Amino acid sequence: MNESSFIHKNMAFGRCIYNLFSLQLFILFYSLKGFIIFGFFPAVAATFHVMYRWIVYREYDIVISKQFRVFYAENFWKANKIGWLLMGSALLLASDLMISKQMIQSPIIHTVLVIVFIIFLLLGAYIFPVFVRYDYHALIVYFKQSFFIGIASLPQSIAIFILGALLYKVFHWIPFVALFFGAPLL
Repeated sequence: MNESSFIHKNMAFGRCIYNLFSLQLFILFYSLKGFIIFGFFPAVAATFHVMYRWIVYREYDIVISKQFRVFYAENFWKANKIGWLLMGSALLLASDLMISKQMIQSPIIHTVLVIVFIIFLLLGAYIFPVFVRYDYHALIVYFKQSFFIGIASLPQSIAIFILGALLYKVFHWIPFVALFFGAPLL
């Protein structure tokens, strides 16, 4: 390997680190800008949008702040609706699981709830990538497409959950990684 190639690879690696750190700052800033309650889900969607542009279109030199700001503003309410529907459903399912485990104590009902929760996790893993990729008018279509993609690509879905668990361990062992790069890595 010649010196020029080595320098270019190091510069590309440094640019990648800088871009991930910038995305982390943007997601924190725009979450706070929306008082966390209303800013978090649009910031997550904007992060997925920027990363989608990097991965699919290989646009590594885009102005992150502009792409992030524009997508955040244009999709603020739609991302909030999707995020709060997802969060409300997650809380409902979690409370159903706890009630089933502690009060009802029926193995059949609990097993069905666990299966529904696993399907819900599949849906949750794909909802924002589908939101960024497609432009549907009805919110229910995003949930339906996320479900179908999660089921159709089961090996990739399993890999997502395994990598998520590994990232959780890394964040637990090396907390500064979560602080500086947590959201974009997830």
